[in-house]
Amino acid sequence: MGYTYRVESELYVAGRTEEGHDYTAEAYYVVAEAPDGKSYSKGYFPGCESGVVDDEDFGSFTYFKDIREEAKAEAEALLAKSSEENPTEAGGWIFLRNAYGSEAYANDDFYAEYGY
Repeated sequence: MGYTYRVESELYVAGRTEEGHDYTAEAYYVVAEAPDGKSYSKGYFPGCESGVVDDEDFGSFTYFKDIREEAKAEAEALLAKSSEENPTEAGGWIFLRNAYGSEAYANDDFYAEYGY
């Protein structure tokens, strides 16, 4: 089966700022999509480091460090290693979704499969 491999990204909440607002960051992962539209993912590389610093002069504060370039490079390295794997046979792959409008999407019987 001829899979198409690529790196995708998604947004996630990495934490809260000092003002209580969500700090949104980007994460990367590898996707393998079958011709029928079934997609599988492998790896997850967050693009943000966060932590709390205690400072005598300024008190404690949360910091967020942008590491998107490093995270994307890690995902691309995994892509290079994984691009010949069959996601249904190799370890580490999880089912992601059926592509909208694909054969797999049209034939998806989620409710029957998961007992709803």
